[in-house]
Amino acid sequence: MIAKMSEVEIAKVVIGWLQDLRWEVYQEVQIGACGPIADIVAVQDKLLWIIEVKRSLGLSVIGQALHWKTFCHYVSVAVPYKRWTKEHDTAVYFMKRDGIGLLKVQLPSEYR
Repeated sequence: MIAKMSEVEIAKVVIGWLQDLRWEVYQEVQIGACGPIADIVAVQDKLLWIIEVKRSLGLSVIGQALHWKTFCHYVSVAVPYKRWTKEHDTAVYFMKRDGIGLLKVQLPSEYR
């Protein structure tokens, strides 16, 4: 049986990639006094990028990403890369339409 990658492990890969690209990276950032928490906030010069990290792509995470659009320059969803289905195609269609990026995180060998 293949193990499932946790959100923490997915975030670790994304954070390393962002840092290689010279972004300052912050995790679990609360926006506002009682506001929601962003999984990853990356800053480079005056640009702000919020990334939601999930184990799978679905409407819930797309809704979270839509919320962040008013707070930042870029918003993306990071999920493990795996074989695509028609449901994923539909999700990606709406993400593209609404300006939400998709980061397909390559799984380490123990998760393949």
